Amino acid sequence: MPSRKEITKQSQQMRLIDDQIAEDTLSPQSLARDRASTSRDIVFNIGEWQHRTSVVDYRGADVRRTPIEHKKRKSVEDLADDPIEAERILSYVNGDRAVRRHAITNFDSFKEAFRDAFTLGGRGSHARLWDTIGGQDDLLLKLYAHTKIQEQVTRNSKESRVLDLMSKYKIPRHQANGLYEQIRIHEIQLVQEGMLPVAERQIHAIPETLAPTSPPSRMRISQLSRAGGRVYQRAKPMPYTIPQMRFLRNNGGVPTRKVTAQFNILFQESRTQNSIYNKRYRLLKSE
Repeated sequence: MPSRKEITKQSQQMRLIDDQIAEDTLSPQSLARDRASTSRDIVFNIGEWQHRTSVVDYRGADVRRTPIEHKKRKSVEDLADDPIEAERILSYVNGDRAVRRHAITNFDSFKEAFRDAFTLGGRGSHARLWDTIGGQDDLLLKLYAHTKIQEQVTRNSKESRVLDLMSKYKIPRHQANGLYEQIRIHEIQLVQEGMLPVAERQIHAIPETLAPTSPPSRMRISQLSRAGGRVYQRAKPMPYTIPQMRFLRNNGGVPTRKVTAQFNILFQESRTQNSIYNKRYRLLKSE
């Protein structure tokens, strides 16, 4: 027979095991007994609780812990759509966090400033952001449409464009200033709709000296006509990329002719209106 001292020691060891369970689980057995008794005082010290389970409660042992919410990293689409995140990103481009200032006057100069801010020579977790977003002009255009960036474009390009208007239309400076302000209001509206202004489309045009003499040949496939069973040749359709499909979804209400012109300028392709219309219809229908 074990002595009384040994029984007491074993009982204390069992209580210590229960105490460990109380720390590791959400419903310890000792606390279940406490709830059926007269426990009142709540203590933090488990050593004080382990010998007075009938009158003392142990704080935190039976409290269901809130699960840790793992912060999900936002995609580049979310960053471009979130005004707060967009403003934070742009602070590295030409804001208070920028290492070097750039004179942003158009979309191309904005892309150059963005590339300079978020390449391998950058800082922190943003150092390689250009590798992810650099080839997605539709997302860059959303950031370019930010109010602060457009204010810089207006301020930096005003002098040269006012002089051009004065020379082109033979008007005094005050009239050229008023005309420039009207032009900029229209251009900002276009940019906010995901479109490039006319003045910036010319920048993206291929110079005639560099334009190929003939378009590159595309793979052709044979296909049977619906009536008569005749075989005809047609060019193999090129698949749309994810940025291109996102651009069509975001411009669902824009007329087909307009969105086709903007699409071909932005992505430097030659899609037809029928191709753009059918692809956008399928994308919007599938949502």
